[in-house]
Amino acid sequence: MRANLYEVTHAEIERFLDGDSSPLSLSIFREMRAVCAGISKKILQNPLSNEIDEIFSIAVYNMVRGRNWNPEMSSFYTWWSAVVRNSIGTHVRNQKAHLRYSPIHNVVDTPGVLALRSPDESPEVSATRKDSIARLSVAIQSLNDDEKWLISNRFGLYELPNKDSVEIGRILGVNPSTVLSRVAKIVGKLRKTMREE
Repeated sequence: MRANLYEVTHAEIERFLDGDSSPLSLSIFREMRAVCAGISKKILQNPLSNEIDEIFSIAVYNMVRGRNWNPEMSSFYTWWSAVVRNSIGTHVRNQKAHLRYSPIHNVVDTPGVLALRSPDESPEVSATRKDSIARLSVAIQSLNDDEKWLISNRFGLYELPNKDSVEIGRILGVNPSTVLSRVAKIVGKLRKTMREE
C-alpha cells in the first residue's frame, strides 16, 4: 500500500499522529520521509542522511506540536511541504551559527547549548552554555526510566549512539510517529522543568 499525500484525509492523519500502526499509517510515514528527503536535496547541496533525519525530526515535531493542517485550505502534501521547508530553514540557521542542531536544543533557553563550543564563542556564551547544560542534566534526572532511555538514545546522550525514530520504533515495537510524538512530549516536559528551576 502506498499513501498519496495529496489525497489523505484529516482523520487518517489524526490516526497517524495518535500512533496508529496500520499499513496506511506506515505508508504515510514513508511518503512523508520521502517528500522531506526530496525537498532537502533540492534546497541543500548534497545533504547528509543524518541532516535529512534531523530535518525530518524537526518537521514531525512541529507537526505533532501544532496539528494545524486544515484540509479545506490545502492538500496534506502542500502543507507538509511547507512544514519541511520551514524546518530546513531552522536547520540552516543553526548551521550558520556553527552549531550542531538537534531538536533537544529547543529545551533550553539559549539556542544550541548542547552544541560543541564554536571557536569564536565568547566567554559569556560559554558560561551560559555550561549553566544550561547543568540545568538540562538536572531536568533529565527528573524523568522516569523509560523517558530517560528514549531521550538518551534519540539524542545520543551519555555516550550512547544517536538512533533515529525508525530504529527506536523497531526496538520498542511501535511505529516511528509514536516515537517522535513521545520524544516531543519529553522535550516539552524538560523545557517546562527547566523554566520552573
